[in-house]
Amino acid sequence: MNQFTDAIFKWIFSVGGMKVILPTAGIIIIAVIAKILFDKFLRKVDNAVDEHLVKKDVCPKCGGKLVKRHGKYGDFIGCSNYPKCRYTHDEKKEAEN
Repeated sequence: MNQFTDAIFKWIFSVGGMKVILPTAGIIIIAVIAKILFDKFLRKVDNAVDEHLVKKDVCPKCGGKLVKRHGKYGDFIGCSNYPKCRYTHDEKKEAEN
């Protein structure tokens, strides 16, 4: 090694070098971890939205998408444009018939 690389090597492992390098590395590590966690969160949200959307059916009243909802009387299919459109469809009643 030459004197320049020796000096850089000594500076990196000195107290002054560590004061600069460690916080920077910590910030990078935190940013990477935050990105990974945020991506996992977005995948879970996308899955929840996909489960919420029942099918590609269209509301017969307004043309909006039909989504699965949960109310005080149980699950039902309702229009995504609620409260403008109040169309609902009960899956249980249809399954019983």
